[in-house]
Amino acid sequence: MSEAIAGFKSPAPSEPLDAAVAVVIRFTSSEVEVLWVRREVRLSFGGGFYAFPGGRTESEDARIEVLGANGPGATLRATGIRELFEETGLLLARGQSTLSSQARDEMRRALLNHGSSFEELLQQRGLTLSAGELHEAGRWITPEFLPRRFDARFFLLEAPEGAEVEQWPGEHSEISWIRPVEALARWERGTALLHPPTLHALRVLSAFNRKSGVQDARRSGLRGLHRPADRVPTGHLPGADAYAHSAPGDAYQLLRSGKWRVVGGGSRFG
Repeated sequence: MSEAIAGFKSPAPSEPLDAAVAVVIRFTSSEVEVLWVRREVRLSFGGGFYAFPGGRTESEDARIEVLGANGPGATLRATGIRELFEETGLLLARGQSTLSSQARDEMRRALLNHGSSFEELLQQRGLTLSAGELHEAGRWITPEFLPRRFDARFFLLEAPEGAEVEQWPGEHSEISWIRPVEALARWERGTALLHPPTLHALRVLSAFNRKSGVQDARRSGLRGLHRPADRVPTGHLPGADAYAHSAPGDAYQLLRSGKWRVVGGGSRFG
């Protein structure tokens, strides 16, 4: 074990940036599928890893009105919806069904090229955001010893019927729908890299891969990810001990030893 050098002080941990993650699912006749992306290998954070769409909060997100939410809760939901649209083309906004594919692509291109803000694009087309479609699904904080840190809030949502996604050149090399059990099998085989928060969510969602589970999920308002302790036993991850429980507002950190622990749980985040 290495020891600290005499007289040398470790740098203070960086402050985590607020971020939002969209865990998007869709139902088939008897199963559930989740939307995941593979981050480009060249990226400095999580390059080559599979993840859910998401990213850090931008100052402009705080100006976007979200029906049914205010303050940080509204800002985080606006972040999640914006990032989801930027990365996959899936627009979760009231009124979006009236848009043509061309209009949706024009909106996405303008947003990615910084030609217009998300707020402006929504207003131009008479679209509104609603908190009702996004269900709080946990909070994860990047460990203190890493240089780039995020305070990420996860939101679970069901994709609108007929929703289409499309990969554009940029942060991701792949966008696809996958059954959670298949994603876990790929991780087990070593063909998919996953960070612990993503792995945890996939394990929870895998409980819905039965017809009865899908029906339960519909009846519960998709709250299964909030209380995975009811569905997934505490397990051991390769290289790390994981806590298979979460609740809205729970935050998780990875210790230097490689173990995850819950910190500051119990409070909602908006």
